[in-house]
Amino acid sequence: MVVNLGFLRSEADDRFLEDTRRVCGLGHMNGVKLTVNLEAGLLSESQIKKASEFAVKAGADWLSTSTGFAQKNASLHDIALIKNAVGESVNIKAMGGIHSLAEFLGVWNAGCSRIGTPFSEAILRELNHA
Repeated sequence: MVVNLGFLRSEADDRFLEDTRRVCGLGHMNGVKLTVNLEAGLLSESQIKKASEFAVKAGADWLSTSTGFAQKNASLHDIALIKNAVGESVNIKAMGGIHSLAEFLGVWNAGCSRIGTPFSEAILRELNHA
């Protein structure tokens, strides 16, 4: 699911938490693990922290930096904010903007256990030539 940016930006914290909790609950009732996409590139630092904490509280199994469609994609700074907010309580997925082995290793070393990129083949070729 993608977080409700309207609730988050308008500081409707109870509504944000309940919306996220309902979607996570429906997924879990049906045996589905849920990824909550933060769209971190559209958020302030405090909003990234709050969205991360609330998503975990609501039952998220993974947090993703973004859907990959926003203008700003995964950044090491955003990943650090998420990681600092939730620690090891959930897995983090970096999504968008990962084009090279160096970028892949950067987000991996920052703590992401999943990485979404359409450049997997090029990254693997780069790895084989390293």
